[in-house]
Amino acid sequence: MGALDDTGRIAATLAWTRWFRRTVTVKDLPGPDTEAGRLVDEAAAGLAGRLFTDRPRTDRPAWFTEGRRVALLAEARRGFRTDPEYNNGKVNAKFGVAALELVRTVDLARYVESVTGVAVRAPHASTYLGYLFDGSALELHLDDERYGDITLLLCLHHRPPSEGRTGSRTVFLEGRERRFVELGERQILVFDGVFAPHGRTPVAGGEEVVLLSFGFRALRNKGGRADGIEFPPGA
Repeated sequence: MGALDDTGRIAATLAWTRWFRRTVTVKDLPGPDTEAGRLVDEAAAGLAGRLFTDRPRTDRPAWFTEGRRVALLAEARRGFRTDPEYNNGKVNAKFGVAALELVRTVDLARYVESVTGVAVRAPHASTYLGYLFDGSALELHLDDERYGDITLLLCLHHRPPSEGRTGSRTVFLEGRERRFVELGERQILVFDGVFAPHGRTPVAGGEEVVLLSFGFRALRNKGGRADGIEFPPGA
């Protein structure tokens, strides 16, 4: 397929999201020895050559203080209560004063570069995400390139599930491997959201997870990364 305009690039990544979601579910990811497992693993391997950063990275940065976590969590909960957006198995809320204060006082772009080696612009997109009820999850997908090339997640709240239950985790398909990442409060996760298929396994047993997401565009992304991307089978 030749070069695509912006609409075509978005259509291609959304088509991959639809393909992943009709092929597998995060509630019951198939093993790599199954037909569905082989299909999604081969798809992830084919997309991996476009990654800006080779793997997700976690950290507990000094700037993510307890006071800042509490302020951001309070803002998230207000948004979930007063202006929620229910979307793909979770609830979203708009960023506000506390998130803007974080952007104003912390050079998040420089931090992301220090973690990933990818030079990025200041964040231009942000949202709160809440996984607040049993079964709340996020199916495998590729991020819309308009949101950003690199995604930064801050864990504001994680109430563990009842004893004996496996907690919700972010899952990445990495070629023929699966990576599961469980974040604790004040931990962060940085990853390539556009070409790393990812999602979140369901919360259960009274578990709750609240995150703050920022999207960053890479400086070396001049004309869109998805030029020439092949559409998935059956698209």
